[in-house]
Amino acid sequence: MMKIDPPPKGKGRLGGTAPKTSLTLVQFYKHSRGLQAICEIQWRQESHRLAALYRQSGDPADLFAFRRHRAAMGGRMRLWTGGGK
Repeated sequence: MMKIDPPPKGKGRLGGTAPKTSLTLVQFYKHSRGLQAICEIQWRQESHRLAALYRQSGDPADLFAFRRHRAAMGGRMRLWTGGGK
């Protein structure tokens, strides 16, 4: 039976080293605000797409999809911004 050597000390299971990153609180805040802004833009784009789809087709299922999307993402935005406490 062949013996497998353990990884070198101070390294991960695969033998590589991960870069050590430490964000300051300000850097973390700016990063999370940037991600939130991107999500808000995508949310609005999807809302506009669903609303246009409903206006074009007139199908109640499209209206339901728009309302469900708006309610779900609206709740998430309130959580992110600290509203609704």
